[in-house]
Amino acid sequence: MAEKEITLEAVQAIARKEFLVWWEGFTKILNKDAKLVNPVANYLQRRVAEIVAFMRDNKKPIRLVVLKPRQMGSSTITSAVIAHFVRSTPNVSACLIGDELDTSQNLFNMVNRYIENDSLDWGNTYNPSRGEFSHGSRIVKETANDPGAGRSMTLQALLCSEVAHYRRAGERSGEKILLAIRNCVPAKPDTIVIEESTPNGAGGAFYNTWQNAVEFEDLKKGQTGSGYVRVFLS
Repeated sequence: MAEKEITLEAVQAIARKEFLVWWEGFTKILNKDAKLVNPVANYLQRRVAEIVAFMRDNKKPIRLVVLKPRQMGSSTITSAVIAHFVRSTPNVSACLIGDELDTSQNLFNMVNRYIENDSLDWGNTYNPSRGEFSHGSRIVKETANDPGAGRSMTLQALLCSEVAHYRRAGERSGEKILLAIRNCVPAKPDTIVIEESTPNGAGGAFYNTWQNAVEFEDLKKGQTGSGYVRVFLS
């Protein structure tokens, strides 16, 4: 069978819809040698992309809970999901929230790096210091130590990192902050909430979300659970 020629314009059109095509073909990551390179998705990253595409195409709110194996690029791919969403969608707001300020800043740096090295023409511009796009979208960062995180926001995308390490007691408990900021994202299609973490015991906000989530295979059979899908690969 003769191979069908695919034009650059066709690839660009696919990349504007499919974040994995955009990520592998049009932007850069910083590798362990501190060099900017084109990313190539591993199995975990392809799994995340598969679940995101399925939930989007089936008009479900995208909700993932990711148990992070070390050195598998979980935050690398989840921050790419957010970067592509705000780049491709006008007038939306996304929030990045980590257990500490450094975690939130690292996520923000990854998103900025993707956008600054983006070779696809989207027809909009980006201000990295303000996290704002010319088409009305924006990215903000918060920390789980701030009891006012997300207050008065309306969000369409939320990436929560190292959730199992959020504080579990007191006025500034991670559970209270996480619940408040989750409520800023409406339970509608074309919204994203991703909660990811390395393990930290059988208890807390991340553990509870994980326990109430479903496997991707069960979601495809019609089971929904809490709406979240588990992602874990050893």
